Amino acid sequence: MNVASDRHPEPDVLAAFVEGHVTGDELKGVTAHLDVCEECRSLVAGAAEFERETARPLVAIRRRISPWWLAAAAAIITVAVLVPLRRRLTDPFNHVQGDHRAIQARTTSLDYAPFAAMRSDAPEENYRQLAAVAELQDLAAKDRNAENLRRLGVAELAVGHAQSAHDHLAEAAALAPHDARVLSDLGAAEMTVGQFADGAENSARALAIDPTFAPAAFNRALALERLSNRPAAIAAWEKYLSLDGRGGWAEEARKHLGELRKH
Repeated sequence: MNVASDRHPEPDVLAAFVEGHVTGDELKGVTAHLDVCEECRSLVAGAAEFERETARPLVAIRRRISPWWLAAAAAIITVAVLVPLRRRLTDPFNHVQGDHRAIQARTTSLDYAPFAAMRSDAPEENYRQLAAVAELQDLAAKDRNAENLRRLGVAELAVGHAQSAHDHLAEAAALAPHDARVLSDLGAAEMTVGQFADGAENSARALAIDPTFAPAAFNRALALERLSNRPAAIAAWEKYLSLDGRGGWAEEARKHLGELRKH
């Protein structure tokens, strides 16, 4: 069987591949498909893990079930695994993450990236991020709920559109005033437009809802530092490190704390 790279192999073929029973041209076809298909790679990885944990060959399981059960199993795999995975892969928010972040504050839903200030005269070169923002704008226009507005605001912060982000996150907070993520991201946007007192307040509101929410703790410490409240900022950075003591965000927190302790 020749498996084209743009066509999913049959479940039997993937099972045989996991067991090491696929050879020749069929093996070449499956491996070529797996090189370009994250969905099938996930299925193969899960099947291999199942076989290791249960010590039951997939071929033995396959022989014990009738062909209609194979079709049903394939349908279940599609609904439970492939459809959600495809949605995640096509979510424009997945293209918002950049190699650097445009603001000093910490937003939710994005991984750590070092801060690099954007020059006002620099061209916007990351077209993938800008395209993602445009798609998120369309989603928010179609369904103006708090989560869509929050995601749009975070994306706009990622590309340096601070005022627009602030407006969308303020709207999200009006719709979901008790959502710690929304309040924390609004605090990040407020600091980015120079509203440090408001940023500190909304970060504190987020922490009142969830005292362990690290992004809000980071933003509150940063806001207090910008407000020149040195004792409170030192205590806030120490609090942050008690919540998140490893990784890039923690390293930045230690630098802030070290600078404050010098004075």
